[in-house]
Amino acid sequence: MTGYIFALLAAVVLPIAAMIYSSRRIKTWRPVLLGAMTFIVFQVVLRIPLLQVILPRSTDYTLFQFTQPVLFMIFLSFSAGLFEEGGRYLMMRRFMKGAPLSHGIAFGIGHGGIEAILLVGINLIAAAVTNAVGIGPDTSGLFAAGGFERISAMVFHVCLSVMIWRSLTQQRPALLPLAILLHTLFNVLAGYLSILGVSVFRIEAALAFVVILLLIYTILTIRQNQPFDSSKD
Repeated sequence: MTGYIFALLAAVVLPIAAMIYSSRRIKTWRPVLLGAMTFIVFQVVLRIPLLQVILPRSTDYTLFQFTQPVLFMIFLSFSAGLFEEGGRYLMMRRFMKGAPLSHGIAFGIGHGGIEAILLVGINLIAAAVTNAVGIGPDTSGLFAAGGFERISAMVFHVCLSVMIWRSLTQQRPALLPLAILLHTLFNVLAGYLSILGVSVFRIEAALAFVVILLLIYTILTIRQNQPFDSSKD
């Protein structure tokens, strides 16, 4: 039960609290809502139906899925990076041109927050209502791992949002393909370790380590290029 509560806090309470806090800090909901909209449009509306409804109609696609699991996993990882980072870039370029760094961070919080709620939070709430997965001591550890995964994913989305913000604000176009590559590799790491049969706890530890490195890099680049002072926004 403890693991379930932690997962619920990580996938529902934390995202909502982070979105509210960041919006109040910068005195506008716009970047948070744009980040959330980016995930909904480019993942829920475009990518997921493409992968689950349109492409499976092709026999070659179905054959590829079952005969080449590693390559298929790489394809899925790349599509996630392409749609999400491409979507971030398009939305920021269209609606956040010249926005301060704090807005880029809030954008990432909105993106990662709505992902946590839609992909995990809703299922956790449904599980509590129906007890479909048997919430108890036997599943507590798995729930906890899912909670850690959501926290890592939110930080990951904030870091990549800052990277896309830098690509636009600092006129560094190479950061867009770098963000796509990092997103792809992050998902490939998770998928490949899963194929190898590595335990979910070790997978989440490996992903958290990668996120920590990316966070350190993000903080260093922020300090080098633009000191963050939200009071000036």
